[in-house]
This record gives sequence, structure tokens and C-alpha cells, in this order.
Amino acid sequence: MREALYIPLLFFAASLVFVFFFALTAGGARRGLLLRAFFYGVLAGPVAGVISHVFLEIFLKGVSSFYWPDFWLFFLIVGPVEEAFKFLAFFLTVRQERQIGRSGYLLAALAAALGFAGGENVLYVLSYGSEQTWPRLLLGNLGHAGYAALWGHAYALAIEGAALTLLAAGYLAASFLHGAYNYFLGFSYSGAAVSLAITIILFRFLWALLAASRRQRF
Repeated sequence: MREALYIPLLFFAASLVFVFFFALTAGGARRGLLLRAFFYGVLAGPVAGVISHVFLEIFLKGVSSFYWPDFWLFFLIVGPVEEAFKFLAFFLTVRQERQIGRSGYLLAALAAALGFAGGENVLYVLSYGSEQTWPRLLLGNLGHAGYAALWGHAYALAIEGAALTLLAAGYLAASFLHGAYNYFLGFSYSGAAVSLAITIILFRFLWALLAASRRQRF
């Protein structure tokens, strides 16, 4: 019983540790802001799950008539819905914030995404056991953070006056890559390699943003 409780708590705590690791890397941010974004991200997970299930029932009700049902599931439902609710958690956190700069918006986006990942990882542990969930301790957290970096940074630029189409592009790119990661993960080793490559590329992008934030303190 103690072990059963310990493992889900470990996965949840790991997501929170990533939040503060990224905050330290970027040069810091208000703890209350990050915790609020993380909390909203945790709440967004179950809602996104319910909405995804509803869309799945509507869109894929006649699944036998669709070619590549997993393709449509991940690219048109899972990716867009999860990124939308992570963005909503982020937006509820920052909508009344002023003068937090690009780094503040980026870190709030990461915190919301990692809250989402933490809740999702706990659900995976309880549903499938820890042996199948251990890779998510790293890949799940970094993946969700990487997708959020795309629209989080774009949101910061939009606040500074960039066209809203940039924010839309960030969201669509995050949704597409999220869907691609999940889709290719279902294949053999070659598909898993594609998913791993997506995570590595996104993490390099995220790390570059964090490093620039620390240097420039923007």
C-alpha cells in the first residue's frame, strides 16, 4: 500500500521539480505564479480527457470506415485538445499579469504544461503500472514542456505587439508535434526513434529560450 502511494507521488513530484529547475535555469520567477499555473494545469488534464473522449465518440463513431484511425485520433483530437486546455490553464494564470516579461510568460506556460503532465503521469501509473510509465518521467514531462514552449513564447511576442497569427502558428505547431509524437510512438523502434527525435528537438528549442532568458533577463 505504501509503495502504491509512493510511486504516483514520485511521478507527480517529478513534474513539479522540473518547474523549478526550469525557473532556476531562466533566472527565476514568482513562485506563486508558477504554482498557480501548475495547479491549473493539473485541473486541465481531466477536462481535456473528457473532451477528447466526447470528440472521439463523435468523430470516430464509425471507426471502421476511416483509414488510419490512430492518425486522426492523435493529430485531430489528442494533440489539439490537450494543447488547447494547457493553453487555457496558462491563460487563466497570466491574463491579469503585467510586466512579467518573456521569461515570465514562458515559465508560466511550462508550469501549466508540467502540471498537466504530472496529473497525466499519475493517471498512467494507476492505469498501466510503473513499469510502463517510467519513460514518461522524462519524456512525458519534457514533451509537454516543449510543446508549451512554442505557444508560450509566441504569446509573449504577441503581448509585445507581434501578429496574433504567430500565436496561432505556435499553437498549431505544438498540436501537430504532440500528435506526431503520440502517433509514431505506437510503431516499432523506428517510430519510437521519431518520437524521441521530436522530444530532443523541442527540448533544444526550449533550452535555447531558457538560456536567452537568463542572459538577457527579458
